[in-house]
Amino acid sequence: SLEDSRGYCTDVFTDACLDFISDAQGTDQPFFAYLAFNAPHTPLQIADEWVEPYRQAVVNETHARLYGMVTNIDHNVGRVIDHVDGLGLADKTLIIFTSDHGPCGSSAAGEEGQRFNAGLRGIKGSMYQGGIQTPSFWRWPTTLAADCDIDRVAATVDVLPTLAQFAGAELIKLTAGPATDGQSLVPLLTGETQPDHWADRKVFMHWHRGDAPVRYRNYAVIDQRWKLVRPAEDVA
Repeated sequence: SLEDSRGYCTDVFTDACLDFISDAQGTDQPFFAYLAFNAPHTPLQIADEWVEPYRQAVVNETHARLYGMVTNIDHNVGRVIDHVDGLGLADKTLIIFTSDHGPCGSSAAGEEGQRFNAGLRGIKGSMYQGGIQTPSFWRWPTTLAADCDIDRVAATVDVLPTLAQFAGAELIKLTAGPATDGQSLVPLLTGETQPDHWADRKVFMHWHRGDAPVRYRNYAVIDQRWKLVRPAEDVA
């Protein structure tokens, strides 16, 4: 349903998520919450209280606003975690934090240039690592080990089969539907299978604009060690 709201978008979305979790907890039924922020993104609108620390650090205005937006997201993710913990749901609630792509070209303004990207090549729209490498944090106390880095290739298509296995559900392939592209990461996440014993795989990625993909446009094939990239149809 649609309703009027007042406040900053990321805060408003988080408020609604916290209310949903509270209501779901009251029914004692399993719940699934998908909290999707539209920030950081243009227009770069954010309260000065979030921007000022970066201005004080002599960061240019464009990037100071972007970092302020990210800091606000960090604050709101913390609110979700605190809320889940406060309701006594931590040990039976899986929280996943991830994103969709690297920096957008709109984060460059005049001579200010592209913002920090950890030295990775490329930005949004690129199949190079700077365009596709994103954070992936999984939190589930008593089920997943804390402070653990798992250095194996994975992609967003793996989230569905992973959640299905955690939930004890069975993925059923519809006769007229496509097969599930991803694979469950449960053995890696729980430590049942060590990364060195995880079978190598190839992940395929393709970026395009429009309603239909274009053959040979901006794709990559990635395994644990190598990546094959073709940035455009006319570039082999």
